[in-house]
Amino acid sequence: MGPHRVLLGFTLSLLLCLAVIPASAEEVIEAWRSPLGRPYATSVNPADGSCWVATASTGLHVASDHTILSQSPGFHSPHDISVNQLDGSCWVADFGNDQVVHLAADGTELLRVSGFYQLFSVAANPMDGSCWVADLGNGEVVRLDAEGTELLRLAMAPAACVSLDPTDGSCWVGGFGQEVVHLDQSGTELLRASGFQDPTSLAADPTDGSCWIADMLNDQVVHLASDGTEQSRIDGFAHPHAVAVNP
Repeated sequence: MGPHRVLLGFTLSLLLCLAVIPASAEEVIEAWRSPLGRPYATSVNPADGSCWVATASTGLHVASDHTILSQSPGFHSPHDISVNQLDGSCWVADFGNDQVVHLAADGTELLRVSGFYQLFSVAANPMDGSCWVADLGNGEVVRLDAEGTELLRLAMAPAACVSLDPTDGSCWVGGFGQEVVHLDQSGTELLRASGFQDPTSLAADPTDGSCWIADMLNDQVVHLASDGTEQSRIDGFAHPHAVAVNP
């Protein structure tokens, strides 16, 4: 189905809402006009309950009472966003611009780093302000310091997702393949677990060093211990795309 038919279908649905349920028409219109636009990713700051939202062209910082704290334009289909809870800043994987962007808590652009291709994921480290990057198009995992200087770049195809364990600075890496890899902060491989089909989302648990995995094409959620031992493999999902851990 082409994009014009999709848009036409949405328009007809909207008109039906306006004609059949007039009481909710204003809510439908306001939802369509929302400054959130098309949200691609979110990252909550547990320190203050605020949330960063990556939309199609803007990075938004939203307070816990839904007040818009800042709006930072200049993005093109950002695929991921990750908050540093110590200073309230956030890192953005600006997919369409092939750049990693660092925003201050007030939305000010601190830096914009090029040299990437098809960025899928970022993970901020609150301990030292650094950031891990899944550079899918280049088949690499990159670590940047707080000033954007490249600390390491490792060949790891096809890396599409990264998740940080802030207790030791290590990083879990997954993607469009059959393995999940755990790296220490220097890039040394700690373990490599297999048996997956496109593990496209990871969530490290800082309380025990384990990792939760959305094993997309196996239609499962998997829990690995810190040593890579499989703790559980849960069925009943259909192409799970994201996981988040409650420490």
